[in-house]
Amino acid sequence: MFKPSGNPKVLELCKSIKERSYNLSCLTPIKLTELNARGKPKRLCAWCAIGELSHGNMKYCSTECSNSAMAWAYPQKEDALRYLLLRQDFKCIHCQFDYRPFLEAIIDRDKRVLGSQLWDIDKLPWHYFKRLKDKVPQENKPEIDHIIPIYKGGQSLGLDNTCCICYRCHKVKTSKDLSGKRIKNVEP
Repeated sequence: MFKPSGNPKVLELCKSIKERSYNLSCLTPIKLTELNARGKPKRLCAWCAIGELSHGNMKYCSTECSNSAMAWAYPQKEDALRYLLLRQDFKCIHCQFDYRPFLEAIIDRDKRVLGSQLWDIDKLPWHYFKRLKDKVPQENKPEIDHIIPIYKGGQSLGLDNTCCICYRCHKVKTSKDLSGKRIKNVEP
């Protein structure tokens, strides 16, 4: 499941950035003044700011932190789609089109090819959701939508202002969104 960030820099960026993505290379581990067992300054995970990093080139303390950071920084990509579909019980938020049968068909095919391994639908890698987009009919392809459009003041980064809807519902919602007034960005 999506792990919210504990890094104050991430919370600050959510409020200030209005682009649709963020370059994660700018998000760095937190360095502390206290020393670790090897006599070097302690470094904490760039995402959760809790987990201690064991060696120099690590940025995240776990795969969960890494995946959560990717979903936050690139809300239009498959990592975010995974978390949103889990949150929405694998259904379009508007028309309730169910994506679970398509995803299960992809998993069943891989079980036959790769052998019987434990398959947890909650922990599938991002590429399964890329394949899901290819398998679903065009009018029902899952898309990521900003609930409050960015140009109307909605948050661009993270998953708080996003949902997964099908292509057909997204077209209808976008046409309604475009009919309203735009909010000018006020510089603080």
